[in-house]
Order: sequence, then C-alpha cells, then structure tokens
Amino acid sequence: MSTGSKARWRYPVTVISISDAKKRLSSLVARAAAGERISIGAFGQPQVELISARPTGRGGMTLGGLRGKLTVPVDFDAPLSAEDLSECDAAAL
Repeated sequence: MSTGSKARWRYPVTVISISDAKKRLSSLVARAAAGERISIGAFGQPQVELISARPTGRGGMTLGGLRGKLTVPVDFDAPLSAEDLSECDAAAL
C-alpha cells in the first residue's frame, strides 16, 4: 500500500494496489459495507473507490421525505404583478 499525492486530494488517501485488492477483495468489501471508503489504484494513484451501496446513516437525502408536508399554491407559476417586479428590481440594486 502507498499514500496518494496530497496535492491532488484534500486529505491523505491510502491507495491499495490492484493486485493487492484482488487478493483481499472479500475483506475490502466488508470494510466498504461498514462505511469505509477504499481507494484502489496503480502506482500510488487512485483509480477507483470502493464504497457501500447502502446508506451508512451519515447524512444524505431520502427521496419523498417531505411528501404530504408541503403544499404548492395553485398560482405558484403565475406571472408576477408589476408591483412585485419593481420590488425585485429595487432589491437587486
């Protein structure tokens, strides 16, 4: 294993060689499933990342989470009145 270039990445990255990843694939998959990001590459440069396919509970979005909690007015896409437009123009200055 070697460490990737710090200039290219915001944080130090441990890069596992492709041949080493082949030998330890089962353990790497288990680590990724637990939430770890595994970088696999060649010559110390990351080529791919092995990450969990399931959410790990560390943020993210759930689609439909606000369903039924918001309402959109019927006229939400109606043209703005001249007064509203002049207020927007004044606020931009």
